[in-house]
Amino acid sequence: MFAQEGCLKRFERFVGISYERSQLEVTYLSPTAVSWQDGDRRVQCVLHSGDGEPLTGSMRGRGE
Repeated sequence: MFAQEGCLKRFERFVGISYERSQLEVTYLSPTAVSWQDGDRRVQCVLHSGDGEPLTGSMRGRGE
């Protein structure tokens, strides 16, 4: 899927470690049908922990 590929492509540059080596998971939020009709084309990449523990602060450069 285009959005997932885009998020994974940017993951290592943002977090500082490859997705395959990371303990983090990636999901994304994409436009709804209604917001798409209004011109929304943004995809937001969302990081979360693989073990369900809360994340605190930015994950930029964390290397986790």
